[in-house]
Amino acid sequence: MYCTELVTKLFFARVGIAVALRGVDVKYQLSVLQRGASESSDVRQIGEYKNLEEAVAAAQQQVNALLAELYTAGMTAEALLEGYRAAGRTLYLFRDDEETMNAASFNHFQFAKSRCAEICAAGR
Repeated sequence: MYCTELVTKLFFARVGIAVALRGVDVKYQLSVLQRGASESSDVRQIGEYKNLEEAVAAAQQQVNALLAELYTAGMTAEALLEGYRAAGRTLYLFRDDEETMNAASFNHFQFAKSRCAEICAAGR
């Protein structure tokens, strides 16, 4: 219950700020939710970007960096994807206006899935 109340308060605080900033250029924020082994989680902001393309490129870079850490020669795409999933990182792109909380144009898991296939096929 407390978590739901906190999320609701954060949402409305964000919307209030966005309404006050109407007319200002929209910015995009990239954040990562890192889930821990003991059901704990940590959210940190990676950066703020002036357009969606820059934000998506930064998110893709985060996925690629983690996949590069996890990959070992001869690994299958399925094993690499399972390693990515087990790492417990979830990337979120947010707009800083009231239109949406999460920019739906980037799905980190689908991007990771396609990259796993490419990386393993190339034997990198």
